[in-house]
Amino acid sequence: MDQLKTIPADEFFLKDPEKLIAFPSRRIQSCICILLGMATGLIAWNIYLPVAVLLPVIWSKTTIKKSAWLVGLGYHLVASRGLISGIPVFFDATVFYGVFLWLAAGSIQSLPYYLCAYIKNPYIAIMLLFTVLILPPVGIVGWANPLTAAGVLFPGTGFAGLFLTILLICSMVWLYGKNKAALGIVMVLMFSLPLVNSSPGESESNLPNIKGISTDFAGNPVHLGDKFNKDHQKFIKIYNEYGRSDFKTLVLPETSAGIWFDSTKQLWGRWQRGLKKDQSVILSTLLPENDRSLKTYNALVEMKKDGFAVLYKARQSVPVAMWRPWDKDSVKSNWFDNPVFEIAGKKATALVCYEAYLTWPVLQSFLSGDPEIILFVANHWWSKDTSLLRIQRDCVSAWAGLFGVPVVTAIDQ
Repeated sequence: MDQLKTIPADEFFLKDPEKLIAFPSRRIQSCICILLGMATGLIAWNIYLPVAVLLPVIWSKTTIKKSAWLVGLGYHLVASRGLISGIPVFFDATVFYGVFLWLAAGSIQSLPYYLCAYIKNPYIAIMLLFTVLILPPVGIVGWANPLTAAGVLFPGTGFAGLFLTILLICSMVWLYGKNKAALGIVMVLMFSLPLVNSSPGESESNLPNIKGISTDFAGNPVHLGDKFNKDHQKFIKIYNEYGRSDFKTLVLPETSAGIWFDSTKQLWGRWQRGLKKDQSVILSTLLPENDRSLKTYNALVEMKKDGFAVLYKARQSVPVAMWRPWDKDSVKSNWFDNPVFEIAGKKATALVCYEAYLTWPVLQSFLSGDPEIILFVANHWWSKDTSLLRIQRDCVSAWAGLFGVPVVTAIDQ
């Protein structure tokens, strides 16, 4: 039997000196890319959102598949780090549960970075990466999508702005290997553009007839007994403050109406009797699927003088905390109904809490119709002193800026 021949490491590299250089440099480059990916997540979702478009460029330059995965993992873990402290508060659990769900969500989001790294053409790989990140099932946990920066880079341009953002990313990938000076010029122009052309979504002051009410009621809305009764009294006080004004529509925060039973309708009937014919109040409620089911929808209900009407059922509630398809008392998803409805004579769409972090709900809204308003309704009792609400606001502001529409905000925090 032939004996195995061993070649000393120094002899192996001396026969091909390029391998001596390439062997450590590939790993050093990969480590740098991983660190840059993490830095991108930190800067983009804390200081300057346009930095997020650098992530696909960094990812495309990794030379090791595992490193490509770690670039995506590092970016998404840094961007969603607020979950570590927020989840234990929500579930009344230990910090280890927060770390577990944080890592689980980051791992799901980072998997496409690994799989798409096998595609040799970087431009096709980037397009496929964005597609997988946006659409379910990965899109269900698709936080911190770099395409969100389109609203800051190209405000008011709609879907054309998304195309321009992808074109900008592909241009930087191409210039990286061709002309570093030109790449530097493009990056300077890209980061300067939002400072010169600042056109965010209109503010609520431009919508005098539609008012979002934000509150600071404390407590877990999952415990909807005594808390709801106390909150309702506070809402009555708020209504009395606005009842004498000429408002057309008031929008209340997420879970403001508790669970939508017949008794709930009777309780809110106190408000209803005082409304004028052209006035309405948008309530956020857990709407039972039917009389025999424990499953609910996270819904928006419009209260008018002549009755109640369901306007919107949330397309995606937060996984595990609310959306549990395996559980009999889960909050259901509603992916396929038209998400555009009318309030105060204007077409509107809604982003209810968790939906604001995702990309596909807002794109679906503007593909389904031509909404003139975004209702941003949320409850952040559990995320105090974290980055979660700020990230959510940045997302909503960016999408509103991209499509040039105002945002009506109603948050309990």
